[in-house]
Amino acid sequence: MVRLYPRCAQAGSRLLLAMGIEGTAPRALSRVHPRRRTPYVAIAWFTVLSFVGAAVYLQLFVAESGLYDGFVEVAIVIAYTLLAVSCLRFLRRIGEDAPWTTVVALAVASTGAGLLGYLVVDGAVHGQWGIPIAVLVVAASGAVWVAVLERLRPGSLTTMGAFDSVETSDLLPGSGVLVLDDVGRPQLVSAHPRPEYGE
Repeated sequence: MVRLYPRCAQAGSRLLLAMGIEGTAPRALSRVHPRRRTPYVAIAWFTVLSFVGAAVYLQLFVAESGLYDGFVEVAIVIAYTLLAVSCLRFLRRIGEDAPWTTVVALAVASTGAGLLGYLVVDGAVHGQWGIPIAVLVVAASGAVWVAVLERLRPGSLTTMGAFDSVETSDLLPGSGVLVLDDVGRPQLVSAHPRPEYGE
């Protein structure tokens, strides 16, 4: 647990930082330390939320963790399923999708959706309503947050993922440069175009 926390804190704080930059979360999360250039606000909020979550678990779920475990299982399955779908859409948007990435993303998304359906049905059959409730809570939270953003910051929904978009500096040296096409999609163009026939 101790070894995993720094990794979770890094990933979690980066997620909060990206959401703050893109406007899908409070803008304060995008602040970085003026000298160290670290996302101190996002790190602080992630730390506070982690301790609050741990305290709630110890008070409510430590004796009977079935409901909590079911919620965590569902949340993880939903997260990975949505990640597979979003990665596929992201790669298509930046023009770096390939047949094998499409196959892998669809396979993971289908597996996740199937597993999620199994967990819900199995939970209902065995009277473990924590899992179906967890699905409803997670799904409702996402829908509510999208509705809030559509009302308060509609532009953030169209630019989601822009912070982690690949740039020319992220590519392997000599592989080319990224330019925007007519619809604003980044396209990889060779840094050394071939001469036209007859030149």
